[in-house]
Amino acid sequence: MQNKPHSGKIVLAGNPNVGKSTLFNLLTGKKVHTGNWSGKTVSVSQGYGVHNKTTYLIEDIPGISSLTSPSAEELAAFKSIASNNYDCLIIVADATALQRSLALTLRILELTKRCMLFVNLSDEAEKQHITIDINKLSFILGIPVVFSTARKKSCARLVMSVAESIINGSCPGTVFTPLYPPSTENALSAFSYDRPETLLRLCLSEANLPLKVEMALHTASLATKIENLCTKKENKSKKRVLDRIFSSPFLGIPAMLLLLFAILYLTVAASNYPSMLLSQFFAFLKAPLIALLGQLNMPHLLSGVLIEGVYSTTSTVVAVMLPPMAIFFPLFALLEEGGILPRIAFNLDTAFKYCGSCGKQALTTCMGLGCNCVGVTNSAIIASKRERLIAILTNSITPCNGRFGAIIASVSIFLSQGNGLLTALYMALALVFSFFVTLLASYLLSKTVLKGESEPFVLELPSFRRVNFVKVAVSALTKNTPQILLRAMAVSAPVGALIYLTNHFNLLSPVTQLLNPFATLLGLDGITLLSFILAFPANEIVFPIALMLYTKSGTMIEAASLTTLQSVLSSNGWGAQTAVCFIIFSLLHWPCSTTLLTIKKETGSLKWTVASIILPLLLGVVFCIIFNAIFLFFKV
Repeated sequence: MQNKPHSGKIVLAGNPNVGKSTLFNLLTGKKVHTGNWSGKTVSVSQGYGVHNKTTYLIEDIPGISSLTSPSAEELAAFKSIASNNYDCLIIVADATALQRSLALTLRILELTKRCMLFVNLSDEAEKQHITIDINKLSFILGIPVVFSTARKKSCARLVMSVAESIINGSCPGTVFTPLYPPSTENALSAFSYDRPETLLRLCLSEANLPLKVEMALHTASLATKIENLCTKKENKSKKRVLDRIFSSPFLGIPAMLLLLFAILYLTVAASNYPSMLLSQFFAFLKAPLIALLGQLNMPHLLSGVLIEGVYSTTSTVVAVMLPPMAIFFPLFALLEEGGILPRIAFNLDTAFKYCGSCGKQALTTCMGLGCNCVGVTNSAIIASKRERLIAILTNSITPCNGRFGAIIASVSIFLSQGNGLLTALYMALALVFSFFVTLLASYLLSKTVLKGESEPFVLELPSFRRVNFVKVAVSALTKNTPQILLRAMAVSAPVGALIYLTNHFNLLSPVTQLLNPFATLLGLDGITLLSFILAFPANEIVFPIALMLYTKSGTMIEAASLTTLQSVLSSNGWGAQTAVCFIIFSLLHWPCSTTLLTIKKETGSLKWTVASIILPLLLGVVFCIIFNAIFLFFKV
């Protein structure tokens, strides 16, 4: 975005999920440019807003959840605030969870007085019978306070009018300095810097953790007192009941499991028919493509590579991946936007802390359900390098969307006999199993190669809120689905060509015979194990490769129905025992090539990239041998 002449710079700051982006879009007319700060990989949105024929540069910086153990994005945002490289700072707060926003506001007010507080979601506060005395709040903080909702167009003029008065100097603010306990004040005065510089250095330092925790607890307590002075709440909100359920140590986990079951059932039940239609559509296109290549007099081998290799593989990946993604991603986004996902992390914090990690790993683990690349990339939210590595190395244990198809098919055919509810139940059990293995792997890593103490996990729970399903669904689909689908197609096309050529020249049969003894130990066979190896670029093509090898068709095929698939697999020795071992190995084997490239990028280390292959593979081998031995024991 080219810089335009402007009369001032306005920066939007605040916690995540308080409506910063909504306000940013309102003020800029959604003329958004997303770039990176100079020398950093942290994204920042910039745009221009016009008020009274005056143009202002508006910048939306990343949300800050914690200054006790901040992530890279949170550190960059706090540096931007401390730099005072702006003419007005708008702190965006959530009217339904004012204490959460005030805790950050008090820390910001120690750094700058060129700011205002925008208390967003006034409509939600009214629905929850929350009344806020804005005049009293403004008097206590010493800065202007605006109470409105960023969803209203009239809000833009109100906010910009106050921001303009701050920029022009007609509305001077005061620096609010919360008085910390004497021990904390003495510790702060020991630093040979002024107050803002001391606070910034404390935030950037990994040392002085007890002091940072003490400051965080004090500001949280002070924020609670201010909230109590300025707000009145009638205890009539249904959301309070939801909070008691999802944050309860007794009801939180069962409620989470019920939600997981419901999402899986909807994904399973609703994706089968669209997948079948896509498969039929791609099969319909195949004949015209073959005819076209014939008219071009293309050599038979090259035609086979393009159609039976590249086209068949890629179309299979699209048909299998697209429908579940189109259902799962929006549902997952609803959990995040509605405020449920942070509560899942809150409930799982104790388990991860016991294993030497923290509750934020629960968030990255959940993200891995959509795509392991997303989970690995978002491990940046974990401040500790050691805990971030644990999250990265264990993320592939969580089955991504690409593995759902094969697992669902195995469950439907050999375990649930096509019953949708039973399929969803078995899928939920498989995910619970993968979660416990994730905890086990995290524990082993924290006690061996990644020893260390767990850092405090500070999580500010956003309030429950109604979400616009259409808006969230469209955002989730356009943000995640095309990127992941294109990446899967890019890696599956060349492997399809390679598989066709190796099978055409009969190079795969000797390999399956070589792998068969070891595969038998795992409860599988050589063909299935080879299919996993050849599906390294994309997990979606494990079953198509296996079908190609079982049927000796010379081309990768997708079964027209579960009945056909059952016939092929059963005739080659599959049963409940093979299906269970196949599911375990699907959960526990090496990450796909795209995830490995992401791990290499995030860690910058070949050693940790190799470790991300070895760890789940060793666990998969051990658990497959154990379950296979159990089946054999009971058979005898």
